[in-house]
Amino acid sequence: MPVVRQYYETRGVSRSSFGLLVASWRGGTKKQYSGYIKKWTAFCLQRKINHLQPPVVAVLDLLSELFDQGLTHSVINCARSALSSYVSLDDGSVVRRNQLVCRLLKGVFQSRPPNTEVWDVQVVFTYLATLHPVESLTLKQLTSKFIMLLLLVSGQRGQTIHLLDINHMLVSNDN
Repeated sequence: MPVVRQYYETRGVSRSSFGLLVASWRGGTKKQYSGYIKKWTAFCLQRKINHLQPPVVAVLDLLSELFDQGLTHSVINCARSALSSYVSLDDGSVVRRNQLVCRLLKGVFQSRPPNTEVWDVQVVFTYLATLHPVESLTLKQLTSKFIMLLLLVSGQRGQTIHLLDINHMLVSNDN
């Protein structure tokens, strides 16, 4: 993550220390943060804003754009966390504690509360049971069935499915 490295270099952090700081992030965190860091740098480049020490209104504008794109509070909060990991505002405050940023996130939460609807899993299982035999399913049907079963078995949220990497999946021959 060259942008984060640039930030730490401007603060006099050694390569060794930088490596340890970045190692504090888990792989999934790095993947999640990298997308928002790319959006942030593109956003700042387009507006000719210093991406390492921007005015707070720039951060508010990016988070508002994400909201306008229909993203949820948890996703926008993740973007804020990504920026908080290396951005210092031009007034000396940090993104995660800035009063206006916190107020904006509260507004996002109030405007688009999280989905707390509970649904009957048995309905899904009944439908999935109709999708057989496997050989007769289209690739789309088979993929949908697999993904739904994977989500139900793993307890993961739908938005985390994109983080799966088949290069890290192992096949077991323990029959």
